Amino acid sequence: MGLDKKGMMKFGRMITIWVLAALFFLLSGCGVDTPFGSQTKTSVENHNHETIQELVAQGAGKTGLIRIGLLADSHQNYKGLEEAIDRLNTQNLDFVIHLGDFTNIGLNVEFDAFVRTMGQLRHPYVVLIGNHDAIGAGIPMYRKIFGEFNTSFSYAGRKIVLYNSNSLEFQKVEGFDPQWAAQELASATEPTYLFQHVNYDNKTHFTDAESADFEAMMLAAPDLRFALNGHLHAGTQRNLGSIRLATIPRSEGGQYAILELDPAKDSLSFCEGSRCQEVSVGPGSGF
Repeated sequence: MGLDKKGMMKFGRMITIWVLAALFFLLSGCGVDTPFGSQTKTSVENHNHETIQELVAQGAGKTGLIRIGLLADSHQNYKGLEEAIDRLNTQNLDFVIHLGDFTNIGLNVEFDAFVRTMGQLRHPYVVLIGNHDAIGAGIPMYRKIFGEFNTSFSYAGRKIVLYNSNSLEFQKVEGFDPQWAAQELASATEPTYLFQHVNYDNKTHFTDAESADFEAMMLAAPDLRFALNGHLHAGTQRNLGSIRLATIPRSEGGQYAILELDPAKDSLSFCEGSRCQEVSVGPGSGF
């Protein structure tokens, strides 16, 4: 007797559950942590903190053009991520930022695979946590491997703010802190660039009032130039007053972006392979 569409979906979910259960018992019997645990093979710890210390030293006294490579939402698409990394390795960059969702469901094997793949990158890099990375044991694994969920640093006269905007996944865990972001933006004395995973006006993650408050906070910031996010997979850009808002495209097909900070102008380009198209231009830092 054939199954209708609903029956096929139910059967598919049952197969998935059976496979995961079998994997769980197999790994448990071998004395190895399950994919759902927090045990990882990588020896990398506190990566962002150590990289930022190097970047601060590297940026001291630097003037002129700054080029930042941007990646987002690679999930388990390691082929696309590797293609993007290959292209970024041909670029003259100061550093790279991955805007989160480097896993599908926060498995330890996904963390290991991501760290291993990013090891091919020839530039310093930092990583934001995405909502998918915060599933299951993802939060403690991110904390161990990459460090603080919110951080900022100064690089060559620009302030870089890395903000954890995953409101839903951090309801019962410390790490989502809009007040921290507000203080960082309000106290900035340099041209400022905000990076986050979930866009501030996302209807699933934020109420209209929360989005309005965050927007007002950005508009009140002394010199916020760009606010960039991942999460939506498709590259988009628009203006909010003098602030450029942009979603970085996912890594599928080797997609990435380049943010250029120049005394004459700031610009953002979306890239696929060797082809890059400038999508947003604004005033420079005025140095």
